[in-house]
Amino acid sequence: MFRKEVLEAQFEFPFGDGSVNLVNTAEEEARKFRHNYLGTEHLLLGYTSVETSNLFNKLGIDTDRVRGAIEFIVGRGDKVVTSEEDLSFTPRGRETIRLGIIEAKQLDDKSLEPDHIMLGLVREGEGIAAGILEQLGLNLNKVRKGVIEIHHKQAEIRKPDSLDILRAFLSDPNQDQAKQIYLNGVLNNLTGLLLPPSERK
Repeated sequence: MFRKEVLEAQFEFPFGDGSVNLVNTAEEEARKFRHNYLGTEHLLLGYTSVETSNLFNKLGIDTDRVRGAIEFIVGRGDKVVTSEEDLSFTPRGRETIRLGIIEAKQLDDKSLEPDHIMLGLVREGEGIAAGILEQLGLNLNKVRKGVIEIHHKQAEIRKPDSLDILRAFLSDPNQDQAKQIYLNGVLNNLTGLLLPPSERK
């Protein structure tokens, strides 16, 4: 099982809990197939298994269909793979994570999340995972747009209201008094600008 700090050291970027869960789920699935490596197909399987895979649920693509496609294309290994050590990423698997990090940075996100890894899979475009998506009748560009749309919606839900943050700061008795006075003035000015002229003092 990959530890968060190991992944972060390996790829030099923060990993969210969801992406750590995705990688570890992918590793478990790889072992079930008796594969001694972690490829794009396993990362895809990990994505469909985590709770953020809303897009595939809407498209009727579930874990079993992806698993069946992997067995058809790749097959199963001959030997049982023990769980004593973490599996190694294939070059394309590693590239997928690297591209996912680029996607996270472009979206101005501070950590790697499952949606970023999925965007990395689509952007890589030539691995087994991309072939599976196309075999299942999915256009990679549409998958990308769908993932970004869901990601933006989730970001809006998580985004706190800026005025609420400012009010919480001002009401905190531990904050510096001079800062409170200054920011109170800023808040009053902003509130005044938002009011119609007839209601301004």
